[in-house]
Order: sequence, then structure tokens, then C-alpha cells
Amino acid sequence: MFCKEKNLLKSASDKINLSLRGAESKLELYRLLVDELIKDAPDKVKVRDYCKFLKIPYSLNSATQLGTVFNRLQSLNRQAINE
Repeated sequence: MFCKEKNLLKSASDKINLSLRGAESKLELYRLLVDELIKDAPDKVKVRDYCKFLKIPYSLNSATQLGTVFNRLQSLNRQAINE
């Protein structure tokens, strides 16, 4: 695990307070959300906080949540290409 990741994973409140000025920060949060979802036992509170902060629908089912995240990432990619 990289030092940057350790700093980002300190607590849920630290993650919520991150500034999302650039696309890289937002992509980093999506990556952390996916990392949490693919665990054997994802922390539902962290997942809910990520979803709330990224303004995406929250689901208790990890597979459904992963589908939502990947659909959102695809739409972000299309927006980046069109700009």
C-alpha cells in the first residue's frame, strides 16, 4: 500500500472532507470505493460515505454497487473525451 493511500484511508471523515477540485481526486475516490467493494467483507459505512460524497446511488449489494460505479466511470470517461 502506498503512503498516499494510507493517508487517504485514515478515517471515513477524512475521506469525506477531501477536496474534489480535480478529476484525479474524484477518480482516486472511485478507485478507493472499488477497492472497498471487492473485499470479502466491505465496510458498509465507508461504502455509503463514498457514495454519498460522490453523489451516486447506494446499494447494500456489492455487485449492484460495482455496476453503478462502473457505469458512472464510463460516463465520466465520455465527458472527458467530449471536452
